[in-house]
Amino acid sequence: MKELTRLGLIVAAVAAAWAMPVGEPRVQGAILEAFAMLHEYARDHILLSRRSSPSPQSTSSTPRAPS
Repeated sequence: MKELTRLGLIVAAVAAAWAMPVGEPRVQGAILEAFAMLHEYARDHILLSRRSSPSPQSTSSTPRAPS
């Protein structure tokens, strides 16, 4: 039964994508806005979080002697 469910989901997704009126300005605007939101999310939450997070060495509670 799992295989039929997966096949049905794939067929439904392809049918929905096939029937989508991509040439309409309203749909094109929605797609562009979705990519703009994805870009903003990636910039704010993924790319910048790596820069602002402290390094693992600076979070230790025991002081380290200089080498």
